[in-house]
Amino acid sequence: GYNDEEIDAIAEWFAAREWKNSNNAIDKTLAARGKSLSESCASCHGEQGEGAEEIPRISGQPAKYLYKSMTEYRDNLRNSEGGASLMAEFEEMSNEDMKALAEYYSGLQ
Repeated sequence: GYNDEEIDAIAEWFAAREWKNSNNAIDKTLAARGKSLSESCASCHGEQGEGAEEIPRISGQPAKYLYKSMTEYRDNLRNSEGGASLMAEFEEMSNEDMKALAEYYSGLQ
C-alpha cells in the first residue's frame, strides 16, 4: 500500500495531466434516454459531467466502467466520502436506466 503522502503525490500527478477527449462508441438511443435521467447526476458532477474539485469527472469515461461503478454503489461494494448516501438513488434505478446513463456520460467530451 501507499502512505498518505504517496497517494497525494500520485493524485497531484494525475490532476496535472491535460484531459484528452475519448472517442467512445455509444448507443445513441440509450444515450438519449440517459440524458433524460441525468439531472440528479448533473447536480454534483456538472451539466456535462465535467466534475469539480473533489467530485470526479464522469464524462468521456467508458460506459462499462460507469455502469460497473453505479452497480457497485447500488450493491454497497463501493464507497467514498459521502458517496453511499449520495449514490443511494441507484438502489431505485433499473439496470437498464443505469446502462442508459452510462452511455450518455460516456459519449460526452
